[in-house]
Amino acid sequence: MGSSVAEVLRGRWWEDQAMFGYKRERAHVPLHSHASVDDALRFWYQRDRAATFEAADAATWAPGAGADVAAVRSARWWVHGLPRVASLSGSWRFRLFPRPEEVPEGFFSPGFNDSEWSTHSVPSHWQLQLQQQKQHKQQQHQAAETKAGAAAAGASEEEEVEDPPIYTNIQYPFPIQPPFVPTDNPTACYRRRFSLPASWSGQHITLCFEGVDSAIHVWLNGNYVGYSQDSRLPAEFNVTPFCVTRGKEREEKNRVTGEEPGDGERAEGEGEGEGEGENVLAVMIVRWSDGSYLEDQDHWWLSGMHRDVTLLCRPQVHIADLEVKTDVADDMQSAIVKLEVLLEGWPRCDIQSLLDSCHVEAYLFDAWRSPPPPPQHPPSPSSSSSSVPMSPTSRSPKDPERDDLEALKIPAVAAFQPVGLGAGEGRGGRGEWRKGG
Repeated sequence: MGSSVAEVLRGRWWEDQAMFGYKRERAHVPLHSHASVDDALRFWYQRDRAATFEAADAATWAPGAGADVAAVRSARWWVHGLPRVASLSGSWRFRLFPRPEEVPEGFFSPGFNDSEWSTHSVPSHWQLQLQQQKQHKQQQHQAAETKAGAAAAGASEEEEVEDPPIYTNIQYPFPIQPPFVPTDNPTACYRRRFSLPASWSGQHITLCFEGVDSAIHVWLNGNYVGYSQDSRLPAEFNVTPFCVTRGKEREEKNRVTGEEPGDGERAEGEGEGEGEGENVLAVMIVRWSDGSYLEDQDHWWLSGMHRDVTLLCRPQVHIADLEVKTDVADDMQSAIVKLEVLLEGWPRCDIQSLLDSCHVEAYLFDAWRSPPPPPQHPPSPSSSSSSVPMSPTSRSPKDPERDDLEALKIPAVAAFQPVGLGAGEGRGGRGEWRKGG
């Protein structure tokens, strides 16, 4: 697959029922990257205490809350305090076209001039933001005191692409000819500039779109990254070869000013080329795809990046997935925890090198009732935890589209002593146990 818009149009993957994604990472459990066990415990303890009813009252549906501002604030809140995760929520350059064929070639190039494009917030739906902008212009039009001003406002409105929200129940909003969709298929292009800290250099970097409706093509710094369609599931891509990081002098300056990873976008930029350590992310989203036939239900049809967009930094050899199974004894006094970990190494390395470069440990903690202790090095798990020795058994099947990665599955079985097991219940999906009420 090439990188040009022309090749994207020739492929028309949004009408190919056999194509769901290209260069997209395999699905896995939710993952973060922390510097230590203590950092991970402290982060989740703080999140548990902050996720209260008061926090929910400040969400986007709260009366008087600006939806755009609240959505960005909410998305960034979930990654705040994670130095190895950067949120790209915020202002993006935006332009809507009536059909894919009208997308300008090279819009994904770092030097493309997007100064005449509008600014949209992410996460959001573009239909709602367009309606807000239209209402604002109508108010300006009504306030115009001269005919010249009214004529100018009318001329500006005629150039806009109409793409209103659609509500259907059991009817499709387009002719039923699967897998084909209407030729007039509203297509949005987004551009976002961001910088990465020097500490991310040499690390494995993953780009994650947590929710996009309906089909998306992705470019980074002019390089084609991949394709995905599935409006309610994350789409992740390995962007390690394409990312540029800041120099150390620039990072020191930003540390003084308090700038965080991912900051530094020029939403009001003039379309100039890359600055030091600057990256340009560009996406093309089509409203209708063959997946739209499956997503028809009693809901509003809305499009865009409606959830957060993030970057995850991990070591070159890292945990890519894991599976935990628990067998609790009948007397509820002990349990067997079976853990299978999927390791990945990038760039491609042989299995023996992968094993020689790392080891895997697993810890089981009782539910916290007070803040975690101050950081200790090496981390000291509680008395109810156990270190799990692991050994390899089989390699994971290789994805032909991702031949730069080596994957290895490592199973382990460990017996744990009682950790307050009563009418136990899983807690937060983090492998912890606590007494049932």
